[in-house]
Amino acid sequence: MTDQLLVPVTDHSFGVFDKFEIPIATASWGTGLIVEMAVGAMIYTGIDRGPVRVTVDIRDAAPSDVDREPWDDIVEASLTAPHGQLRIQPLEYVPQADPSFSVPLLSFAGPGTYRLRAHTRGRDTAYDTVQTEPCEDYLLTIWPAPPQPSLIIRATDKCGYGVRLADLTTPKRTLERQPPGYQAQQQRNAELDAALLQSRPDRVE
Repeated sequence: MTDQLLVPVTDHSFGVFDKFEIPIATASWGTGLIVEMAVGAMIYTGIDRGPVRVTVDIRDAAPSDVDREPWDDIVEASLTAPHGQLRIQPLEYVPQADPSFSVPLLSFAGPGTYRLRAHTRGRDTAYDTVQTEPCEDYLLTIWPAPPQPSLIIRATDKCGYGVRLADLTTPKRTLERQPPGYQAQQQRNAELDAALLQSRPDRVE
């Protein structure tokens, strides 16, 4: 099932929240796109505030291939949904009674873990600005799956590169509640961090 949405962004983010639970103390920006949390996740955008175009692709199983070319960055991460109520939501809460913002239920299989593959393009177009018209596109593909380490499939925009570098210098918090597969994810992230540091240029233009 595929749906297209116009999603409001606040503070460079919109949410994929489970019953609007936002455990921000557990957030990790290591992929540069999906902000992983103990419950649900956020998507990091180029603009600071304004609308972005989001296409939602809900599947029973993982896609057989990855369509890389139309996208600047593509990453995957596991999402925990203990309530089984994963939905795309703005950071500034929009009541469900508001008819102008209607989103599909992403966690159609009920409570558990899901795999989210996030695609984006246009984040460098108007970085850190306030926009009234959408200039960024996102494709969020989600399916039920056991927890796995996060995966960076494609990384070409400056926005994501800057977020990943900033994450390397930010003290890591200890999760109050570690999701399934957390230790394996941390090991994978450490490997990605080491590779990123080795390739880091003296200056980001």
